[in-house]
Amino acid sequence: MYSPIFLLEDHKYVTEAYIRALRSISFEGEIVVSYSLNEAYKKIIDSDLKELQLAILDYSMPPCQLNNLKNGEDIANIIRAKFPETKIIFISAILSSFELESLLKNVNPEGIVEKSDIDFSDLSMILKKVIGGEVFYSQRVHKTIDENKAKYHFLDAVNLKIIELISQGITTKNLPNYLPLSLSGVHKRKAKIKAVLNIDNGSDEAIIKEARKKGFL
Repeated sequence: MYSPIFLLEDHKYVTEAYIRALRSISFEGEIVVSYSLNEAYKKIIDSDLKELQLAILDYSMPPCQLNNLKNGEDIANIIRAKFPETKIIFISAILSSFELESLLKNVNPEGIVEKSDIDFSDLSMILKKVIGGEVFYSQRVHKTIDENKAKYHFLDAVNLKIIELISQGITTKNLPNYLPLSLSGVHKRKAKIKAVLNIDNGSDEAIIKEARKKGFL
């Protein structure tokens, strides 16, 4: 008896490709499909699902304010909490360095694949490997991981997120709305960021400028 497989993807034709790939490797169990974060949340939390064998998730999804869901990582964390044995693979568009670091730290998925790295024949092979217990990262993902090791060893994920939010125009006083930090915690981290970037008394604009120069943005 096969455990169900969960799909989160907002494009129907992509979902159909995943289903074809699963059938091509002789998976005959139930496939639970969600086309939005809210639908995924309901099917995981409110349904009678007892277990999941595999979850195939898109990272970039329209956010859902109702349950404070921002992207596929939030769904992955819910799956990890409810079904800790589930294998998770992200198949998504190009991931930023921060997004990839966040996935590795918070989810540690069994697979991360950028769509531009694969075609349909690759997909069948990748799914078979992950279901069989292997970990698979696509070529571009490996490249980004290697680059991040060189760049980010002195800044953790929260500090990188602060830099990203500042670059989006979020003011310091509003950063606690986006992070699990108090305002004083934000100020302490910004001081560390400035020290790492060798900024003495710089503004947010100076942080953004130096972060771009060093490849953080």
